[in-house]
Amino acid sequence: MFTAIVVGVWEDQQTYEEFMTNEHDRIYANTKQQGTFRSIQVKLYQEKPPVDTERFLMTSNVQREPGWTIQRQ
Repeated sequence: MFTAIVVGVWEDQQTYEEFMTNEHDRIYANTKQQGTFRSIQVKLYQEKPPVDTERFLMTSNVQREPGWTIQRQ
């Protein structure tokens, strides 16, 4: 069994909620994710002041997958 940790960084909670309401289910369906995992846990954290995303990703203990990209939407 494998475990994946996915980190998403949002500008604010409103942007996150808009994504979940308007985009998430369409992306889930179009990428055929159904059946690819057994369970999921979502934890939301809010940082003040805002996190320097690029510095966080480059200095934290993050294992990157070859060919994957991190991009701002």
